[in-house]
Amino acid sequence: RRGGANPGIYLRDVSDGTESLLLSGNQYRDPQWGPYPTKRNLIGPGGTLGTASGGFIFGQVGDRLKSFVSFDATTRSTLVVTPQANPNPYQANAVCTVSADSMKMLKYFNDLAGGVVAVVGSADPVSGAVVSFNADTGRVSSVIPYKAAAATRTRDALAYKGEFTGAWDDKGKNRAPNGATEVTLDPNTGELLSVR
Repeated sequence: RRGGANPGIYLRDVSDGTESLLLSGNQYRDPQWGPYPTKRNLIGPGGTLGTASGGFIFGQVGDRLKSFVSFDATTRSTLVVTPQANPNPYQANAVCTVSADSMKMLKYFNDLAGGVVAVVGSADPVSGAVVSFNADTGRVSSVIPYKAAAATRTRDALAYKGEFTGAWDDKGKNRAPNGATEVTLDPNTGELLSVR
């Protein structure tokens, strides 16, 4: 039972409607139910994100995994993750670029129970990707693969110009299926503001 005078988790008998209090207290004010998480192999034999990876980045809130980004390159020793300077030191996102000689794989997910979004494949390699996480939620806000890119920063936006092969948002939707030459992110959330 949510809220009310006696928040808690109750058991209700469906035959006569009687309720029994199982757990009580303010920590049970807004219980949420979901499937029981099982052990999940992310990378390796039978892995959700593939059998191998050159590197990965994950987002979490407290000790809970919220998102995962996996990537690989033709020459793994060329993989580099570079944090992007934040225009506002109090913003709630973290932006980095992942680059290599030729990235042949980049996948991510934002929910352990959700699906994997394949952004880069070996058929269309790129030289890097801008990856943005929302630090408040731990979720991937955007993934923007590029063949060439340069960043410009202002107080109100993070703008990137170059040759982008797409621009994926936090829901896994490619907002630039035909590519783009300019992408702007919200500096507070990492959310895609515009794609041209």
